[in-house]
Amino acid sequence: MSSSVIATLVEMMESLPETLQDRVVEHLREYLEDLRDEEQWNVSFQNTEQSLIVAAQRAKQEISAGKAQPLDIDIGLEIPTLADYPSRREFMQLSLEERRNIL
Repeated sequence: MSSSVIATLVEMMESLPETLQDRVVEHLREYLEDLRDEEQWNVSFQNTEQSLIVAAQRAKQEISAGKAQPLDIDIGLEIPTLADYPSRREFMQLSLEERRNIL
């Protein structure tokens, strides 16, 4: 980024009230963190992409050869409602382990 672009950004920030400057900075921090996470994911995916392709090809071969068996997954997915959770007061009275299990 050129110094003139940075200077323009600084001028824009300085024209805002301090409270808005703080909000903009916080948004920028979050945005930059998201960008870094996304870049890390991309690098990680690039490093494992070939092994994922090989694993998928092997799985297809095993399926074609009759060596694979379908998984017997019978998941009863229960989506909790607000009524399933204790009130804040009741929650805080639970043991730490119970609270962790809920979270």
